Amino acid sequence: MILIKRFGSGSKLYTFPSNSQVSYSDNFASLVTKTVRLAGVNGGFSNLGTGRGLSPIGTVRADFWLKDFKGSDATTLKNQLRQMADYGVQQLFRQPDAGAEEFCWARITDIGEQLNVANVPHQRQKFPVVWEVPDPFWYRPASGYSQVWDGTALWDDGSKWDVDTGYAVANSLTQSFTNNGNTYTLPRIFLSNTSGSSVSDIRVQRIVNGYTEDEFYYTTPLATGTYLDIEPARLRAAVLPTGTNALPYFTYKSPDWMRLLPGTNSITVTCMGSLTLYVQFLERII
Repeated sequence: MILIKRFGSGSKLYTFPSNSQVSYSDNFASLVTKTVRLAGVNGGFSNLGTGRGLSPIGTVRADFWLKDFKGSDATTLKNQLRQMADYGVQQLFRQPDAGAEEFCWARITDIGEQLNVANVPHQRQKFPVVWEVPDPFWYRPASGYSQVWDGTALWDDGSKWDVDTGYAVANSLTQSFTNNGNTYTLPRIFLSNTSGSSVSDIRVQRIVNGYTEDEFYYTTPLATGTYLDIEPARLRAAVLPTGTNALPYFTYKSPDWMRLLPGTNSITVTCMGSLTLYVQFLERII
């Protein structure tokens, strides 16, 4: 069974007792459509075209037993659990049926209390806990492309928190990236110019069977000693280290800018000059 492990970090951390969880559910694989009826037409018209449905606001629910529920210990255990209501948005970690831990960003919306004489509440009580998840996906590190602050990586194990593997672009480069999640994810893309001269006509494409599915284009020269930071998850584009907003010179084909679908993705970068490409992403699970 999928197990909720902990919520939060540092001084705002609650670790769920082992063997306490009795149920689990989420709605991350539920999808919302935008199909409407048209007069005189069978069926309806989909405003989403041929794309996937849209994810609703996420909800995660799990029920837990708190045991050895006697006297002052009962009050302490209940207060510790319900203190999570003050944590705000934090990482919620779960252990799937197999593989590494996964997390989402969640906020408590309810911590109920169920009292039933049949459950001998002076010895144990069941507490249903409900989280709201604005971004309804479970995340896990993609090997070689990301790390997680509260994951299993160690500070001294040789891992690096940023991506240090770059791909040289000399006018053109096609590079494959593998997403082992079961749904699309949004990569963060860095294009660094250390060539000694400005680079122009920067274009990044995801190509499937010869057709450009996703594309963005930077329409002004990128000066040497700077890099272009494209972050689709935040709809943010900037030239660093100056912090200059790149959006006035930025065009794109799809609302997500750039997606990595499950499996192997072919990314092509073209430019007039030389760049180094860096890519970071987390795998998503629904």
